[in-house]
Amino acid sequence: MAIFLSVVVFVITFVLLLGSYIVLVANNKIKRRRMDKVLKLVAAYSFVAALVYCYQFLYL
Repeated sequence: MAIFLSVVVFVITFVLLLGSYIVLVANNKIKRRRMDKVLKLVAAYSFVAALVYCYQFLYL
């Protein structure tokens, strides 16, 4: 159950972070960067969020 919920957290945070990046670029708030770098960063942050959620779910 914890693994499934961690995957759900990963997907939700990935979509939210990528969506916020797209909105910021569309409104000219930040410079546009290469998409592969952005995807790596977003995936890393999402992965860390999923790991933290899994840890909290199992041990706290």
